[in-house]
Amino acid sequence: MNKDIAIKKVSKKSNQVKQEFIAEVTTIGNLNHKNLVQLIGWCYERSELLVYEYTPNGSLDKFIFCNHKASAEECSTLKWEQRLTIIRGVAQALEYLHSGCQKRVLDRDIKASNIMLDSEYVAKLGDFGLARTVEGKEKTHHSTIEIAGAPGYMAPETFLISRATDVYSFGVLVLEVV
Repeated sequence: MNKDIAIKKVSKKSNQVKQEFIAEVTTIGNLNHKNLVQLIGWCYERSELLVYEYTPNGSLDKFIFCNHKASAEECSTLKWEQRLTIIRGVAQALEYLHSGCQKRVLDRDIKASNIMLDSEYVAKLGDFGLARTVEGKEKTHHSTIEIAGAPGYMAPETFLISRATDVYSFGVLVLEVV
């Protein structure tokens, strides 16, 4: 098989990183959707490695924030149609995570740097280190005592309904993309 891949090396320095590695493998490893980055494999023995499908256009943040990773041309390449397609792709990924897969998955870290773009600029949600699964589709709430997510992307009602965090973060992302 001659296929490009991306490898993410996880530092073993903290228990939180170890928990995020395990969360990523256990959540995304069982999921399959066109708008989720595909986990191809992983290694835990000598160093913690995650092997993903390669997304040649990198993360969305370099296109919308024009940060140090992007050239001037890249900052102006997203047309309105592409932006709408990206937003729609992330929405479809979240719909799948919240109600389309066997166990409901709460991402808890929706942000532009976690949205990868393939060669056709199709959005693929990635980085499931903070994700948690909720047993049972009939369950509408997930209680948590831990704070998870990026500052500015967390819903004020995080401690009441964790799913609200994903929806709130998605709203912030939509505003940033527009």
